[in-house]
Formats: sequence, C-alpha cells, structure tokens
Amino acid sequence: MKLKVLTEGDERLRVICKPVTKITPAIKKLIADMIETMYYKKGVGLAAPQVGSDLRIIVFDPRTTKRRKPQVLINPELSEMRGEIRGDEGCLSCPGLWGEVVRSAHVLAKGFNEAGEPVEIESDGGVLSVVLQHETDHLDGILFLDRLDPAQQLRVMKEREEL
Repeated sequence: MKLKVLTEGDERLRVICKPVTKITPAIKKLIADMIETMYYKKGVGLAAPQVGSDLRIIVFDPRTTKRRKPQVLINPELSEMRGEIRGDEGCLSCPGLWGEVVRSAHVLAKGFNEAGEPVEIESDGGVLSVVLQHETDHLDGILFLDRLDPAQQLRVMKEREEL
C-alpha cells in the first residue's frame, strides 16, 4: 500500500527514531509499503519517519542497474566514514528543493534486514554513499536542508517562498 510522504514542516520529520526491537508482521508490512511508496514516488531511498513511523528503518535502491533491487536496513549504524564527495541532493519530503551537500565518500553501514539477519554494506563514493547517509540522517531528525551552507540555505528559503 502506498503511504503518504510527510513534507518539511511536519514535526514528525524531526524526531529521533527508536530502535526496532522485534521484527513483527507489522514491521514487515511497513517495510513492504515503504518500498512500494519509494518506487511510486520515484525515490532512491525512504526512511520510516518520512511516512510517519518513529522506527529506525530505511529502504533504498540507488538504481545502479536498471533492475530493481530494493534493500532494507533496520537499526542502521554508519562507521568508517572518510573522504569527501559533493553533490546535489533532493528529498521526497522537500519536494522541488535541491542543494549541494558534502558527504563522506566511504561509508560502512551495519544493521539488519527484514529477516533479522545482520547486514553490512560498504560504499566508496557515488549514489550509495549519499543515500545511506541521507536516509540515516532522517532517523535522527536531520533533513538535507540542515546540511546546506548558509548561502544555499538562503537560496532554498527564497525557492520555498516561490513554491
């Protein structure tokens, strides 16, 4: 089932999410609905708070191939972050807004999949590094807009007014 994606200004996007302690049928349904919503909205990632849940769950598919390959990380933790990449980011929760964000090029993400099995994902630059950091930020109440430099934040504020 497609879920409503919350947009900037909704206080639920600023919540620090709680760890998932047990993978229940309700959690599995939430994950399936998040994946369906991500593809419907043509996103490359989606975090649980974007659909009104306060749980530490992200789904993503950076589409490095044409075939869909959705991935899930429950209770993700990022480590071994080093290097730097810059790139334009947008967000399903901030429709129409874009800005250049500086992220770590190398990221090691650890968590669990929907079966409760440990998962480890390592990325050296590119879309996957950005998606992992962007979606994990959502779990801590951080939007990509918070990571823009002051000049870009001013530009985005003007764009927001025009929208």
